[in-house]
Amino acid sequence: FSVLRGLLPDRPGLLSRYYHWPTGYVPPQTVAMPHLGAVVSKTLGPKNPTVPPFVAIGQDLEIGAESPAVKAFHTAGFLGSEYGPLLVADPQDAASAVRPPAELGDARFKSRRRLYEQLLSQEPVYRYGGDFQRESLVRSLDAADRLLTSPSAKAFDLSLEPKKSFDVYNNGRFGQGCLLARRLIEAGARFVEVTTEYIPFRFWDSHENGHQRALAMKQQIDAPVAQLVLDLEERGLLN
Repeated sequence: FSVLRGLLPDRPGLLSRYYHWPTGYVPPQTVAMPHLGAVVSKTLGPKNPTVPPFVAIGQDLEIGAESPAVKAFHTAGFLGSEYGPLLVADPQDAASAVRPPAELGDARFKSRRRLYEQLLSQEPVYRYGGDFQRESLVRSLDAADRLLTSPSAKAFDLSLEPKKSFDVYNNGRFGQGCLLARRLIEAGARFVEVTTEYIPFRFWDSHENGHQRALAMKQQIDAPVAQLVLDLEERGLLN
């Protein structure tokens, strides 16, 4: 973030607020601060052992010069890798995030997992971290494996949602994200974040054409959020 301040003098206020909201801290910080979802994940633990407690939907982390700032708070920070978010950039393609590529095959996938474990010693967390960080990383890999082979992975597949309810949410990527959030909460996720996505001068960044952006955000956000609240209430999940 300190580097970005020099490169993008008009952006620090916005990026600072974007970091502040999910972590409770104003950047820069001396250590990696955990996202609120990671705190919930660690404090409450998994509700369903095969469903990630914390899922973040809708934000592509590879957005160019400001990628490091966005990545900085999409982590569990000092709490450990196992409490970090499962990142789903595009809700329509969420199912691919929880299953190995079909062309890979089960045997090759398991072989790659074993190879990765052998190469972990070269990862920065192994070279510079303590036993706590190393063990947390391995536990996060184990949790990912459980999800890949679990029926719970179906919660990520929006194509399984009945057309009538899918159409209610399908006013764009944010609406699909709200539908995915409902499915994940039903499956046992603890904390789900849905964002309209930050990319400089696009989506909710209203530095340009502010009035039109505000109108577009209202059209994208209001109906899906209202439907999400109604659905959660109907299912008794607001408790």
